[in-house]
Amino acid sequence: QNCNIFNDHAFTYVTDKEARKEEVLYLEHGKPAIFGDERKRGLRLRGTGLEVFDLADGGEDEAIVWDETQPSPAIPFLMSQVLPPFYPTPIGVFRAVDDIPYETGVIDQIEHETQRRGPGKLEQLLYSGDTWEVGAGERGA
Repeated sequence: QNCNIFNDHAFTYVTDKEARKEEVLYLEHGKPAIFGDERKRGLRLRGTGLEVFDLADGGEDEAIVWDETQPSPAIPFLMSQVLPPFYPTPIGVFRAVDDIPYETGVIDQIEHETQRRGPGKLEQLLYSGDTWEVGAGERGA
């Protein structure tokens, strides 16, 4: 792990203006994943991973077109795993999915089950399922 406090210049590939031109991929919705000072390199999906390629060898149409609204987290997850020096550093919006907040889903699920099964009782819950008694001298290790 690099820490800029103890390892000076650890992040120059993103902080230095000239290095950033070559080493940063700006994720822009609806645009191909192309980077480099002269935009000559891109990222494409190859098998189950991402691959850097020269546009001269593949063309812009082979580059991933970034879709931040894609419901599946698979491609954003792959993009979050790319690391220098073999890949550019992706910067931008990875996902912008319109969905309900987690806590709203939990509350809705609880309300649905309460309507379906009734409010339930804590004592019944505590004594349901597999229960056992630990007698004198039967302590666990």
